[in-house]
Amino acid sequence: MGLSPPIWLKQGLLNYWAPPLLWSLAVLAMSGDWGSSAQTGYVLQWLLSWFVSLEPAQLNLINFYVRKTGHLLAYGLMYFLWFRAWREHADYGPRGAFFRAVGFCLLFASLDEGRQGFYSNRGASIHDVVLDMSGAGLAALITFALWRPRDPARPP
Repeated sequence: MGLSPPIWLKQGLLNYWAPPLLWSLAVLAMSGDWGSSAQTGYVLQWLLSWFVSLEPAQLNLINFYVRKTGHLLAYGLMYFLWFRAWREHADYGPRGAFFRAVGFCLLFASLDEGRQGFYSNRGASIHDVVLDMSGAGLAALITFALWRPRDPARPP
């Protein structure tokens, strides 16, 4: 009847599922003390000091925008990697893969921001969850505009 084998028995398991899992862990690591504003500000100051001399207010503004752009990019890539795994390896259609990837990003962003509330140098923010989901949504739009499914005749 053409039933496909379970995900864990299909060829290419690590190729499809390791990238989203590893990226999610990296985002989780950066949402702790390593990704605090003080840490990113220090690294940014060091990098920019090679090229320009900035006032603290300028550096803080650049740090703010770099951090917010990081939210968009991190969750955009997270969406794409989860979409790819669900679509190509788990054999869900575009709609099923979309909802699973967006659902995971929303769940992950919500739990991650909630976890940040327990750190003294971090803070939980619903605005960051909205920003994270904006990155995931933008990635979904780009994915649907550009995605071409794998040719079934070509081996994975």
